[in-house]
Amino acid sequence: SSLYGSNAMGGVINIITKKGYGKPKISLLSEGGSFYTSREVLEINGQRDKLHFSFGGSRLDSEGFSKAKEKNNNPEKDAYQNTSVSLRLDYDLAPSLTLGVINRYSHSRSEYDDYDYANDRPTDDADRVGWNDEGSSSFLLEQQISDFYKHKLQLSFTRNYRNGKDDTDEYERDWYDGRTYQLDWQSELELSNFDKVITGINYLKEKADTYYYHNLWGESDFPKSTSNIKGFFIENKLNLFDNLYFNAVYRIDDHANFKGYDTYKFELSYLIDRTATRIKGLFGAGFKSPSLYQLFAPPMYGLPV
Repeated sequence: SSLYGSNAMGGVINIITKKGYGKPKISLLSEGGSFYTSREVLEINGQRDKLHFSFGGSRLDSEGFSKAKEKNNNPEKDAYQNTSVSLRLDYDLAPSLTLGVINRYSHSRSEYDDYDYANDRPTDDADRVGWNDEGSSSFLLEQQISDFYKHKLQLSFTRNYRNGKDDTDEYERDWYDGRTYQLDWQSELELSNFDKVITGINYLKEKADTYYYHNLWGESDFPKSTSNIKGFFIENKLNLFDNLYFNAVYRIDDHANFKGYDTYKFELSYLIDRTATRIKGLFGAGFKSPSLYQLFAPPMYGLPV
């Protein structure tokens, strides 16, 4: 939470699309596994003068397996498919100034089980299907002002559209449409060869619209919702004597619906050169405000595989 804010209290998966360098090249990958699973990947990246480019595409198919046990007369498998593409473009406006664009899109289809409440166990449902579309775009400006100071500015947009149905639309259907708009600024100042200070400011605005219908349970049409959160953090990284490391972070968050909260983190590690052993210790605080997805998204019953 101290570095990335409320949504990162449990950790962060940091996905960085490769930046293209050198002569253009193409790579292909094909994999296969159990449950009739296959994956194909295409990557193209390289550089032409001041333009760096990187493209990636993948396809995943799996017959899957069912949470409902076959011995209870549940022969159906729960298949899964996913198609993903990514594109990154970077242009060197000057030797110390780069403008970048990053785009990602993913479309997936999942088959789900139902639940037999009378016998308290999962059961097959041949018509329960869910689709998920996720897309994101980022515009990035990076500048190296001097040998000891650099900063970057990033504007990001994401959209998550999920919908599902059971049998026909007349029986059960739901959808969720969520969007985020985020602005981040981060600077890095090297006070010395062993001391670095990083500061950051970010603003996140979230919008959501959700709907659920069941022919027995009725209709839930939540009104469109919005929220926003502003944050500031400062981090100090110390590397003493080449084997003693200390890191301290302090962050302030101000949420429109859940007020503000301060978080912090202290890390200490020591490297024993003789045995290449590192001893680490960490103490920190976390802050988690529920997202609009967690508050209003309709449930998708069953477990996709």
